Amino acid sequence: MNNEGVWLDNPDELEKMVTKFCSDLFQEKDVHEEFCLKGRFPKLDESEVEMLRCSIFNEEVKKTIFHMESFKARGEDGFHNVFYQSQWKVVEPSLCSIIKDLFHNPSRVSLCEPVYVTPSILLE
Repeated sequence: MNNEGVWLDNPDELEKMVTKFCSDLFQEKDVHEEFCLKGRFPKLDESEVEMLRCSIFNEEVKKTIFHMESFKARGEDGFHNVFYQSQWKVVEPSLCSIIKDLFHNPSRVSLCEPVYVTPSILLE
């Protein structure tokens, strides 16, 4: 059935209709809406802004790590979250230090590269 509601049974007309439909799917439309976030978030009051400036405590990092699913997805380093949960006493100082540094210096996030740690590295 075409856009006017008429059944088509001519193979040539059907082919033209399908070809037009498919080409229309992949053509850029003239209508372009800008994606704007301005005004879409609530305004923070001074106490909320000040709270964002506060230091992060190791206990907050630990709470977040332990709240995450243990086997949901492996991280960039190849480990599931259960590794960090089970080895918390070992990884806490360095992990918390990195997170605090990135929190206070967000421009450094772009300097972070995925690190792939293998079990053989841990045994060395």
